[in-house]
Amino acid sequence: MIKIILFFAFSFSAHAQNAHIPFARTLLEGAVEYDYYTDYFKTTATVNSAGEKTTLSSDLSYQKLDFGVNGRYGFTSELEGVIGVNGRYIQSNVEFNNEVLGYTKSGLESVIVGVKYGFKEEDSTRYAIEGWYKQAMHSNSFYEGSEEPSTIALGDDGKDMAIGLSFYTRTKSLNFIEGRVLYRNPGADLSSEVLSHVQFSTVWKYFALNLGVENVYSLKGDAYTGEEDQKPVIYAGTTSTVNSINRQWTAPYIEMNLALGREWRIETQFAQVYTGVSTDLGPRISVHLIKRKEESKAFAKLDSQFKEYTIEGSVTKLSKSKKVAVADIGLQSGLEVGMSVDFYYFDYVGGNELIAKGSVLKVKATQSIIAIQKKYGRRRVDVGTVVRANEVSSQSN
Repeated sequence: MIKIILFFAFSFSAHAQNAHIPFARTLLEGAVEYDYYTDYFKTTATVNSAGEKTTLSSDLSYQKLDFGVNGRYGFTSELEGVIGVNGRYIQSNVEFNNEVLGYTKSGLESVIVGVKYGFKEEDSTRYAIEGWYKQAMHSNSFYEGSEEPSTIALGDDGKDMAIGLSFYTRTKSLNFIEGRVLYRNPGADLSSEVLSHVQFSTVWKYFALNLGVENVYSLKGDAYTGEEDQKPVIYAGTTSTVNSINRQWTAPYIEMNLALGREWRIETQFAQVYTGVSTDLGPRISVHLIKRKEESKAFAKLDSQFKEYTIEGSVTKLSKSKKVAVADIGLQSGLEVGMSVDFYYFDYVGGNELIAKGSVLKVKATQSIIAIQKKYGRRRVDVGTVVRANEVSSQSN
């Protein structure tokens, strides 16, 4: 029984998805990703446009639950697109004329489309330009009466647009320092702002831990700056996040990611909005279940072929740049300078995956140096990777 359990555990992890995808990475050509998410926020205090904090009493509340799906597609290995839909559920207890009223509201909140273009990685650093257009699927009306409101707002309406730059730098230990800075126009009645994330990601084979900070800095462009009392009221419950004036906040977070099989991963994040202006303070919990199917078209074509080789060995060492490999095959095996070689991921339980292509730079009797020229899919050439050369047959399955 123990042997069976170990066999399935090894088979599961051997084909694991990447636990962490850096901000600036794009999908390979023809690859797809589906992100099913839930995002929960609970208000513990509100901060008005003057920076005055009010802690909610036990009778008052504001809770927001966002849920939806985003789909991404790799048009090329540098360009990916995204389309998504977001639903929302709101619950709020409000004090109105010395009476506590309870409200709930749910519905389709917004749809989004976006693009990201990633430049080639150089010296373990990559940059990408990204942006989105989000359209609210609801509309708000101003509250002008003194009677009990019949409903509350689902959120800010209108158009939300953003454009900016993301980056990552991979350290020698294969961890990541990464960030994102976006200029954002969250709506016609809200000030433009700068949205940024900075995080450090520690990555293991099937698990990743990210520590970061999210920040929104207002460009102070609200039309009612200095005349806050004149801004028309949108009844939204016990919150300062809707119809805000020059909103700002800072939220440190911790994120844990786990690879689940060959295509799935789960990302969980806990954030705490602890300071801000014209916003709510409180905890935020996010859970993303993501399916990422990533194979380049070139890989799919090559991997659909059956190949036989007369020379086989394995990688014994890699250069710091991971662009040159040392293999335990050489002249005695028939290897020659200039020969083309293929790198395979092989796990002894059915895995035999072509992951890269290279060329022999130098050959000794029982050793060779090989330049890694082209990679297929997401796996990396590592110590123990199978090296095969002198292909003698190739035919489609």
